[in-house]
Amino acid sequence: MVLRRRVVIAGWELARWLRCGQSGIALVTAMLAIFILTIVVAALVLATMGETGLSFDQSRSGQAIHLAEAGAYRALAELRHRISGDLDANIRSADPLIVQGYCTSNQGWRIVAGYGGPGWVDDTANRRAVLALGSPAAPVEVRDPSGILQGSFYATIHVRPADNQTGPSNQAHVCVSSGVESYRIWCDYFLVATGVTRNARRTVCLKNPGNLANCGEWLASTAPGATAFDTPPATHGFEVLITTAASPPFFPLTNQYTAPRFPRLNPDRLYDRPLWEELTTP
Repeated sequence: MVLRRRVVIAGWELARWLRCGQSGIALVTAMLAIFILTIVVAALVLATMGETGLSFDQSRSGQAIHLAEAGAYRALAELRHRISGDLDANIRSADPLIVQGYCTSNQGWRIVAGYGGPGWVDDTANRRAVLALGSPAAPVEVRDPSGILQGSFYATIHVRPADNQTGPSNQAHVCVSSGVESYRIWCDYFLVATGVTRNARRTVCLKNPGNLANCGEWLASTAPGATAFDTPPATHGFEVLITTAASPPFFPLTNQYTAPRFPRLNPDRLYDRPLWEELTTP
């Protein structure tokens, strides 16, 4: 009887131990399942966030390139205004000896810098005139019709001789005084603009269609006035034409010039299908 009771008690103890063990295994299994599901969900969330961030970055990069293009063409419009407007107005009071000296010495960029309106910098050491539209610290803001800021840009206009040879070998410029005094000076332009939106930044360069030099190499060069970056022939650059201003009847105007937009040898050369190039943004 005692032995039977002990056997029954041992059976109960074994059954209870088995039930407790099964509960523990079930708990561990459930915890492992929750842990694995947590890892899977976290991985999916991270992947989604990464794809979303990449999509935003691509979108902002696209916006930045459009802002850079807008800045470059805004700079081209500014150059057009300076050549056909400010230069025409300011050159009228120029000293004839200065104008002739700049032309005969192939320093046409100095005419643009000196008479093309405010803001030009005469970079004589590098044979170019430079005009900035905005800056990295103070860019030009671009807003939509409702006034919401979409991004910004800043641009730089570079004007240089289309032919940097000097002396008798330089046939690009015509600096004559026969009949109507006139000066024909051929130049190149390089317009560099950077578009910025949030963390995206893209840079492009526009140049007159006759110039095949690499814009990035030209900007990085220690000798940007070298003939290696010229437009061959120079007459495929853009023309700055200066002639004697017409005098009204009975009021002779001596020593006055004008820089008319027309007539031109090629009226569209300055703005006709400029070459586009994307640069590596520093």
